[in-house]
Amino acid sequence: MTAVALCKVKAQWKFITMAAGFSQPNQSVPTAMVTSTDQLYDKVNDLTQLHAALPVNQ
Repeated sequence: MTAVALCKVKAQWKFITMAAGFSQPNQSVPTAMVTSTDQLYDKVNDLTQLHAALPVNQ
């Protein structure tokens, strides 16, 4: 999965969680889940950038 695809998925995920939060105010989206997902994407982004910076042996 490319970084661009990840960004799209992340944006979509945030929209879905936001929509879920607004449509069901009594059942708030678990914040811990959203936070951990954000942290996961951030880690993947970091790894993607590190990988891009490494010289590729071909």
